Amino acid sequence: MNTDRVHRTRSADGTEIVGTVHGRGPSLVFVHGAMDDGTLQWAPVVPYLADRFTCHVISVRNRGRSGHSKDLSPPRFAEDVAAYASSLGEPVGLTGLSAGGTWVLGAANRLEDVKGVVAYEPVVAEVMTEEDGARLGRVVMREAEAAQQGRLAAAVRIFAEFVGNQDELAALEAADAFAAMGSNVPADLAGIQQSMEHQGPSVTDASQLAQIAAPVLLLQGGRTSDHARSWFHAGVRHVAEHVPGAAVHQFEDLGHLAPMVAPEPVAEVLARFFTRR
Repeated sequence: MNTDRVHRTRSADGTEIVGTVHGRGPSLVFVHGAMDDGTLQWAPVVPYLADRFTCHVISVRNRGRSGHSKDLSPPRFAEDVAAYASSLGEPVGLTGLSAGGTWVLGAANRLEDVKGVVAYEPVVAEVMTEEDGARLGRVVMREAEAAQQGRLAAAVRIFAEFVGNQDELAALEAADAFAAMGSNVPADLAGIQQSMEHQGPSVTDASQLAQIAAPVLLLQGGRTSDHARSWFHAGVRHVAEHVPGAAVHQFEDLGHLAPMVAPEPVAEVLARFFTRR
């Protein structure tokens, strides 16, 4: 993506949040999830939308060009998204993948003028079973061990194998994406640690979701990895049950990382949803 246009603002605690800006039209804010810093996960989707929308692809704290903070507790990421969207001074659409999907839901609850929210398989702690938690814990431990050994690309692959299907993993391998995402591993691990320690309310708590007034579309992959599908799909159901009027769309032949490897069908759904708003 051409990144010669940059927008900067400050989050609630003063941390600088930066986004790259592409295209012309109504504003959409794209929020990455784990392993990314705003340069990879939504980059393939933006060219399909930039002729109709102004696409702001942001980096949350401790990623990309954005500022660094010791506070990586879950509410801060929702605040980062809300601060960026608010700084645009116009109605916006919010789109997030995985953890980014969670953060856009949290931001929608903090903003008054949101045209719509799209969350692709958001992370929802409330529906994680003991088995899901144990599986994820083992993945994070292996990721941390690889990072401690300086094998950052291997650490990314370990996490990607948890969320990605075989076709997605092969595509990312061919594109050398694991190495490109390696620098984000320390921030990922620190964020996971603080998320586990956080004692406050979750942005995906039923009472919080019920307050979202903007239209919400939840996306899920029919071919999300066997390791994570039950958890992600349970999260989609949880959000759909508690956000008034939320809708669900499933990509039958795509998985969790579809925006990276199959951007055109994802872009088509986003364009239809936000054009109606």
